[in-house]
Amino acid sequence: FRNQASVGGKITFGGEYQYFISPIDVFDNDGAGNPAAVQVRDEVTSKAGLVFAQGDMEFAGGLFVTAGASVNFLQYNFLRVEPAPQVEQVRNFDAVFSPRLALLKKFSGNHAVFASYSDGFSPPSLAEVRPSTNTFSNTLKAESGNNLEFGARGSLLDRRLGYDLVIYDFRLRNTIVVQRNEEGADYFVNAGKTSQRGVEALVSFDLGDEETPLSLFRLWASYAYQHYRFKKYVVLDEDFSGNKLTGIAPTIFSGGLDVGIRKKFVTNVTVNYVDHIPLNDANTAFAESYVLVGLRAGWNTAFQQSRRLEVFAGID
Repeated sequence: FRNQASVGGKITFGGEYQYFISPIDVFDNDGAGNPAAVQVRDEVTSKAGLVFAQGDMEFAGGLFVTAGASVNFLQYNFLRVEPAPQVEQVRNFDAVFSPRLALLKKFSGNHAVFASYSDGFSPPSLAEVRPSTNTFSNTLKAESGNNLEFGARGSLLDRRLGYDLVIYDFRLRNTIVVQRNEEGADYFVNAGKTSQRGVEALVSFDLGDEETPLSLFRLWASYAYQHYRFKKYVVLDEDFSGNKLTGIAPTIFSGGLDVGIRKKFVTNVTVNYVDHIPLNDANTAFAESYVLVGLRAGWNTAFQQSRRLEVFAGID
């Protein structure tokens, strides 16, 4: 469609429905690694659907607007076939309305800034409602949240220097986290609220030219700062509010150099740094930070028209 103020746009409608049956059998171990008698035999059926609409509009001056929304539905049916008697449970999740709005402004050259707001939900997966404790969680709630982000991207120096920067604030409610019982089996609980704020940046510099012997020469680096915290998280009278989110590194850095000679010889060097990671909700145990360096070299050639052969070796 077009009007006097716009360059053009489109409206998209759609929907999806999924019906999935998953049988789950758990057996005793005969001591030699072979299945013996059946402990439990379950059948979980999931029914999920969504309908959505989205409008994309381009205005004069390089302004792009995207607005949309979806409605999501989910139901789990649990049937314990063995041992007798059979037990059946049904878990219906309320329909969720999820809106989204995004704005992007292009400037002269190759630069753009953008902002977006979105609201959505993530229902518990099959492995979360039927964990290794051999039970069905009929009280686990779907995660829901909203995300606000701002960013800029573009290129300089005749598009040889590229950059991408995003700042976001993601608020998640009913966050699903993993727990472990005394027997070592995993199960999942809702952790109240979490605040996930962060910055992601990427910069790359490309000096390669396919018309010269140095067909590829690219330096790149990316950085992520992740300020993730529990909010209002109390489990068994233990208050973890304010603690760092389990399993998330506060900072991650990656960088590398890619070199290609005459499109045949290619070498890649990468460096990855991962900060210390909290291993439990109480933040009393951490995995140490580490640096991983990788080197990969290869040779490739074309033969028989569209076929290619590549030989490479690498080490971390």
